[in-house]
Amino acid sequence: MLDRYEGIDEGWYVKRTVRVRLAARSVSCLVYDGGSVLEGARPRRRYFSEAMRGSALAWNLPNRYIAGLDRFRRQGFRG
Repeated sequence: MLDRYEGIDEGWYVKRTVRVRLAARSVSCLVYDGGSVLEGARPRRRYFSEAMRGSALAWNLPNRYIAGLDRFRRQGFRG
């Protein structure tokens, strides 16, 4: 279902596994790579609300992190 949402079949993203440092260890993580990124590009409002901020809230991330997302949100979006 996530592959469909992220447009894997349409070529919007490519799935990759990357190593991420988590505390004192390194773990493998699945990421959706969108290829080239334009400097200053911002996520669409809906994506930000549902995926980024929504996930942060669902995972009970620290209030400081949520506040940082909210600051980002106030700087504007495309679409």
